[in-house]
Amino acid sequence: MVVQDRIQSDLSRLTRGALLALLSGASLSVMSAIIVNVALPSIQEEFSASSSAISSVVAYYGLAYGVLLIIGGRLGDRYGRRRAFTAGLAIFSLASLLCGLATSIAALVGGRILQGVAAAVLFPQVLSIIRVSAASEGERGRAFSAFGVALGVSAIAGQLIGGALVGADLGGTSWRPIFLIIVPIGVLVCFASMRLVPESRSEGTQRLDLFGAALCALGLTLILYPLLEGRSAGWPNWTFFSMFAAIPTLVALVINQRRKSRRGISPLIETTLFARPEFSSGFAIAFLFHSTIVALLFVLALFLQVGLKYLPLDAALMVVPTGIAFLGASIIANSVLAKFGPFKVMLFGGALTALGYCSCALIVFAQLSPNPWSLVPALAAAGFGQGLFLPPLLNAALASAPKDKAGAASGLIATAQQTGGAFGVAIAGVLYFGGLVGLPMPIDQKPMHGFMLAMIFQVGAALLSICLLPLLFRRKHDPVEGGRMS
Repeated sequence: MVVQDRIQSDLSRLTRGALLALLSGASLSVMSAIIVNVALPSIQEEFSASSSAISSVVAYYGLAYGVLLIIGGRLGDRYGRRRAFTAGLAIFSLASLLCGLATSIAALVGGRILQGVAAAVLFPQVLSIIRVSAASEGERGRAFSAFGVALGVSAIAGQLIGGALVGADLGGTSWRPIFLIIVPIGVLVCFASMRLVPESRSEGTQRLDLFGAALCALGLTLILYPLLEGRSAGWPNWTFFSMFAAIPTLVALVINQRRKSRRGISPLIETTLFARPEFSSGFAIAFLFHSTIVALLFVLALFLQVGLKYLPLDAALMVVPTGIAFLGASIIANSVLAKFGPFKVMLFGGALTALGYCSCALIVFAQLSPNPWSLVPALAAAGFGQGLFLPPLLNAALASAPKDKAGAASGLIATAQQTGGAFGVAIAGVLYFGGLVGLPMPIDQKPMHGFMLAMIFQVGAALLSICLLPLLFRRKHDPVEGGRMS
């Protein structure tokens, strides 16, 4: 089926105002994912929340976001991308208000899930609108570059704004302003986008596979929920039954998706892509590597603020160099790729990331009295490695996919990143909080022990990502766009 994009003639150009509105909406979703880490200790203290509940605040946002990302993209294709963007942003603003007014940890987790659903609707529209509305290749390239810079800056700003707002404790509201500040900005961007952003949709668009999305969400939740709750509950039998039940659920998902592919019914997951080892390895790498990025911010917030009693702003300032290094590496990635090729750049970036993680663990291990500022060089090295590794990952994974399935492949890689982040938080949380109990050691040494255990997962996931790189660059499929080891 040929899918054609239709754009309203009176708003056929991507103006600066339209681009600013789109980038502002995307930045809000990224900032919300980052900013909450700084506030976790304050949230835990106010609600006397368990470690599993605190992990859930981050993990379920990522899970909802990841599972519904493909559906969100198709909603825009089907009903209008500007409409989907503004609707998603409006729901995101409402969810932020609910988070800011939450009176229990359960209500906060529910608000975060709604935020993840809304982000899955609004975020895919940004790239789609830029792709179909830009007047030329040059304008499209500049818009995509601005998109990358905006996301990098929003991640850095999220740390600083979060630390400043939580530390200021405005009117005794503690962590709540980190969510409430999103509401007026989101509403303003909604009105701006309705006036400035061109509407577009696809003719003959694919159906929405809601049943496939439900099966996927159920299967992943059956694994994620016991990982979040099991340690604090003492790993009762139901946790293992739940993870076992995930197996037939995910098998049913695969069977369902393969059947829909054979019948020509639009599946949530294009299973034929996984027949290619290059794409399968790219999917696994995206899952593993992104899990370390999200988990790192989560563990650092707990270690610095709860374990070492640092103020939120001080803790945020220690993490900011990581974001700056990531942004700097992302900016120079294209020139480095042109000189050395994607395999060598990703290999170096992955190795530098793993070395940064390992150095963090060794620095903490070597210190009798922890000095977190000594972690900054290692964290910056990890951030620089991440910035070199991630930009070529999507291109390398897409090189193994047929051109007519590039959209499906891109959606699956993005889904792997978001769900990987959710599971990274769950696993790192189990290791960090598990390291705080059970061993006879001085109480001031336990946060260091928990941090080191969590970093073991970070190092392992990064090294496994590196080990999968030869499969990602196994052979060249396309004479121009394919990736190969170089």
